[in-house]
Amino acid sequence: MFERIEIKGLDEALRKLHKMPENVKTFVSRGLHAEAEDVMADSKDNYVPVNTGVLKSGGFVKPATVIGDEISVVL
Repeated sequence: MFERIEIKGLDEALRKLHKMPENVKTFVSRGLHAEAEDVMADSKDNYVPVNTGVLKSGGFVKPATVIGDEISVVL
């Protein structure tokens, strides 16, 4: 059902994004968001110092945004 896409470098990624249908961008944005959630969880579990817990509880991942050919996630 899904085709595997291998991307090496930003230029190649941009070329391939231009060729993808819009629904594929949705899948990419979901995957990017999931990866960002993993990064946040790892950061909270392994790197954030805990004194009062405010810093650890304050980290979150915003939903991915797709604007044209750009997909971004803010942590």
